[in-house]
Amino acid sequence: MKITLIGFISATALAWAIAATPALATVLPAGATTWDFYTLLNSQGYNGESTGNTADIFNQGGQSLFVESVSQAGSAASNGNCLANWCGSSLDLYAKNGGTPSEQGLGLSGDPYGNGGEIYYPNGILVTTEADPGDVSGFTMGSVQGTATSGENWAVLGFNYTTGNWDTLGSGSGGDIVNFDSSALAHYNLFIISQPSPDLVNGSNDIVLMSMTTVPEPGTLTLLAVGLAAMGLAVSRRRKIRAQT
Repeated sequence: MKITLIGFISATALAWAIAATPALATVLPAGATTWDFYTLLNSQGYNGESTGNTADIFNQGGQSLFVESVSQAGSAASNGNCLANWCGSSLDLYAKNGGTPSEQGLGLSGDPYGNGGEIYYPNGILVTTEADPGDVSGFTMGSVQGTATSGENWAVLGFNYTTGNWDTLGSGSGGDIVNFDSSALAHYNLFIISQPSPDLVNGSNDIVLMSMTTVPEPGTLTLLAVGLAAMGLAVSRRRKIRAQT
């Protein structure tokens, strides 16, 4: 696939840098969209196999989502197109299907631990939505084996256009399936889901990106509210007409 990390970012960086930052609601509003990566990949014809591409675009509910394999600069898997110590990777995206919910999702080819294509150190998966920050409200990682004190590690990074660095928005260990939702996500729209540690746990050290959740942009919510109000007025008017006849 021709799309690359730097190529994609250069086309949208200005819009991201000047975009407003809406507040993130604790409870997801109506119209929130869940991006189930295993389902999306399966709809493209991939099931437990490499996609053969280092990047992909998903479309759902009028929104677009871009994903790309990335590696930390200096790693053997990096192939240039770097942004703040993370580079576009030569690793293909992988449609992981381990047979259970926590083992299904988006991973990377070449997993050295034999677990069928998961995200492994020093690599990650870059995720970005449309231009405005605030679209992403949560990520779900799977196959995070072990406990919170002795388990495989995960981290969610967000690119900070002010400092030019990747900020760690959340991290942890263990839990099998981990749901990460934080108000910090509202300030970013370029993310990396990574396996941040080379330490082996349970004979492996890799995770899978199961899903993410996005919320409608404020303009979309306004149109929805206007539409619902119009429907309410129409119903009320019909009732009055029936009452008069």
